[in-house]
Amino acid sequence: MIGHSAEKRHRQSVVRNIQNNQLKGRARKQRIRLHAEAAGGNLKEAQKLLPRYYSLVDRAVKRGALHARTAARYKSRTSSMFNGALNSKSATSSSKSTSQPSTTTTQQQPSSRRATTSSASLTARQKSSATKTSSRPS
Repeated sequence: MIGHSAEKRHRQSVVRNIQNNQLKGRARKQRIRLHAEAAGGNLKEAQKLLPRYYSLVDRAVKRGALHARTAARYKSRTSSMFNGALNSKSATSSSKSTSQPSTTTTQQQPSSRRATTSSASLTARQKSSATKTSSRPS
């Protein structure tokens, strides 16, 4: 026999599950529309849909339907897709107007947050402390 509080929790979870799935479904449909518009070349319409998509994803995070990092990943992938479509459209339009192809520059990504330091850049104090810690028996 299930207690009254367990039945109530079950009813609440069913309602929340439906609401969360609706939120995620709306965001998913908006993303599909956005991808279709960008792939079809209708970038003005896609540019209008992008903030709406971000809003839906943020709303899902606020309600707890999506994790914040998952939402950030979705938004990042969508914006990179949109920017790629935007850049390819501008590259094709500029190459049509000029005979020379456009060159794009790529930015180098930092290899890691911790920069490796060489012994030349260390001060005398840092060198002595580094040798003291490394000479200790473990």
